[in-house]
Amino acid sequence: MWRAHDFDEAIAKAEAEAENYVSVGGDPGASRYLGFAQAYLIGEDVSLEEGVEVFSLLRRSPLKRRAYLDRFFTTGAELQGDSDEA
Repeated sequence: MWRAHDFDEAIAKAEAEAENYVSVGGDPGASRYLGFAQAYLIGEDVSLEEGVEVFSLLRRSPLKRRAYLDRFFTTGAELQGDSDEA
């Protein structure tokens, strides 16, 4: 989790952490950041400390980057951004 003033700042923090995560540990080339991050507003009254992992998903796949994201994350049915649809 990252505390931020807006979604852009939250995404920037998440991307920096993802890049650091794949560059520091493990087998080189085994993990790769695909350039896809999401943010969710959880509110001011939540008492989680910065850096706490709220959601993470690692998956092996033979799919190329764009096909992987399209298959699992960007299907077109997502409600993202300022959407009031629920």
